[in-house]
Amino acid sequence: EETSDKILSWGPCQFATLGFIVDRAWKMEKFEAEDFWGISCKVERHGKTAAFDWARSRLFDRPMCTVLYETVVESGVATVLAIDEREKRRWRPLPLATVALQTLASRKLRIPAEETMQ
Repeated sequence: EETSDKILSWGPCQFATLGFIVDRAWKMEKFEAEDFWGISCKVERHGKTAAFDWARSRLFDRPMCTVLYETVVESGVATVLAIDEREKRRWRPLPLATVALQTLASRKLRIPAEETMQ
């Protein structure tokens, strides 16, 4: 058996890519899905609608959402029209090729391709 069959060559491109793969694998292993809640508020007056977006967008504390909901219901100032419950999933991102990484870094961050891989 030749020794060349047992030796793997790792260059700067492969090393960076391997780092991305390992980092992503670790994140996937540690990931735990969490339930979250959100509030959507719309006001309609004189035929026009205004939407108020909550800066936090997600709340991971169900009792706090319940308190906010009960406050709205008990105040009589607003009416709760709907409560939606749905499962939302994010699709896994596509793998980033080294050439695509260099192109994006060059275009968006103005980092030369050679420097990106160092």
